[in-house]
Amino acid sequence: MDTTPAESDRALALAELREPERRRAQERFAVLRPHLEDGVPAQDAAI
Repeated sequence: MDTTPAESDRALALAELREPERRRAQERFAVLRPHLEDGVPAQDAAI
């Protein structure tokens, strides 16, 4: 799977985080994932 430069930069940034920061980022992304990947309205995804 190819990644864009922006995706590559984000992946590197995530890898540079300390474990608690990385965990929090992953938790936050889990909330947003339905909106970003499945088209669920953001206000519904946050519930």
